[in-house]
Amino acid sequence: MTQLEVRRFVACPFSAAVELAERAVNRLSDLYLSPFAPLGERAVFAAASTPDLSDEARKHDALLLAWRPQSQRLFPDFRGVLTVRPKYSGVWLQLSGAYTPPYAAAGKVFDIVAGRSIAKRTMHRLLNDLAAQIEAEYNAEKRDAQMA
Repeated sequence: MTQLEVRRFVACPFSAAVELAERAVNRLSDLYLSPFAPLGERAVFAAASTPDLSDEARKHDALLLAWRPQSQRLFPDFRGVLTVRPKYSGVWLQLSGAYTPPYAAAGKVFDIVAGRSIAKRTMHRLLNDLAAQIEAEYNAEKRDAQMA
């Protein structure tokens, strides 16, 4: 089993980030996994909210994430957790998870040579998409509040 962790800064206060991350994740009913174009595959995606027990300083939720590629030729199943941590005037959005490379020994060799890198790029791409949605929604809510 391969364990990975990626993170990305998001310009949104912690007080809003957890809820906005959950909204963004819930809009991902149909996920397209891709480390870069044109390589990619559609996946069935599921998410569930759970208490974030990894943060001893604050009580808030984390999001359990899982996806299963439709054909499983290019990508393995993935299970992970999305957490949010305060960082300056924003937050770190962190995705930690694991997958088992397919195709037994040949899959493990491929994972060492290239698969891990492809998985990290795919996770970064997902975080970038989520971050863009979170920032856009936060900025729109902030703008609406200022106009009211």
